Amino acid sequence: MEKKAKPLPDYIPIFVNTYAGEQLVGRHLGYKGWDFNKDGVIDMLEVLDADGNVLRRAYDWNRDGTVDEVRN
Repeated sequence: MEKKAKPLPDYIPIFVNTYAGEQLVGRHLGYKGWDFNKDGVIDMLEVLDADGNVLRRAYDWNRDGTVDEVRN
């Protein structure tokens, strides 16, 4: 029997813009939101540094809209 690949969770990129006054001087990927059950609500949020490395992850395990666990 053939193994079926599990679908990946939905990934939501969240960008951070940097301004000097009204002038846009930079933009980078600051956060990655993950929707594991594809209900349109972020279940895990990854906080990234300017190089894209993960600094911490925040989880909402019970889907009530508040952070249940943070891992550095």
